[in-house]
Amino acid sequence: MNVGDASLLNLQSFGDSQLESFLSAVALFAKERGERVGIVGGPVRDLLLGKPLQEIDLLVEGDALSFVGAFVENAPRLLPQFPLARLSRGFEKFGTIKMFYPEECGKLLRVVDFASAREEKYPTPGRSPVAQYPLSFEVDLKRRDFSVNSLLLICGEGSEFQLLDPFGGREDLQRKELRTLHRESFLDDPARLLRGLRFQVRFDFRWEEKTEKAVQEACLEGYLFTLTAQRRFDEFRKALREQRAFLVLQKFSEWGILGQIHPEMVLEEPKLLEAEKEQESLLREAKLLACLFTRIPLSEYETLLKEWGLSRKLAGDFVKVRSDVA
Repeated sequence: MNVGDASLLNLQSFGDSQLESFLSAVALFAKERGERVGIVGGPVRDLLLGKPLQEIDLLVEGDALSFVGAFVENAPRLLPQFPLARLSRGFEKFGTIKMFYPEECGKLLRVVDFASAREEKYPTPGRSPVAQYPLSFEVDLKRRDFSVNSLLLICGEGSEFQLLDPFGGREDLQRKELRTLHRESFLDDPARLLRGLRFQVRFDFRWEEKTEKAVQEACLEGYLFTLTAQRRFDEFRKALREQRAFLVLQKFSEWGILGQIHPEMVLEEPKLLEAEKEQESLLREAKLLACLFTRIPLSEYETLLKEWGLSRKLAGDFVKVRSDVA
């Protein structure tokens, strides 16, 4: 899809008939309730870039927990051909909830994330924000990490969507630039540094000029250390799942971030490139991480993994892989 052509944004753009039926039902139900619902963030970015969708995130201009609960109650009428969905426990602090469909409904409907349009404020940099909801789409998009993720497709009648782009995200997609929405963005949530570097490699993006200066400051000032060690690792693990994980790790090293995750990490190119070839996702992640930690004893490695939040079993599995790699 051409990034500049918003006229092509309709249900058929998704190329998934079950997803199209689901979104059509969501749009109809939103109209019945007098609320607005839209697809937000990464899925819109990927759709505009012509990339395969990996997930569906829906934003409700209202209380998402109430919307989803009522939607499931009305599902036999709205989606008679679908099995009943299962719901996660709602996260009232942020107004979020997940909907799960069985495998036969397709990969994209296995997990559907719903969120209430909200505002977030960070009383302490790097820590959990305080949220207020429900608010407008425009307020919610203002809290996003980058302009290319502040795009929203409002579900309309029929098969049409309205693209909401208050911060020039579509133009930044065309320029292949990553731009934050305000100067305190990396201070509020330093995990955005890791996310941005992953996007640079995945999409061949570059930093917008002012954003690049903010990145330099954040790296030099060690903003990542305001995150808990577990949060740093959780975000770091996502880099190991990237298709070109080694190039992402190189980016982390160039910006001095690798050592801020852990000072004993080392880039051994041949080993990492070999580990990157592994097809099974969790084993690939374990091999890549093991290649980064060849300098510390196995017992210390296992303790570190547990401190970072891995279960005893998963930490044990990762340590076994480390033994094989070393």
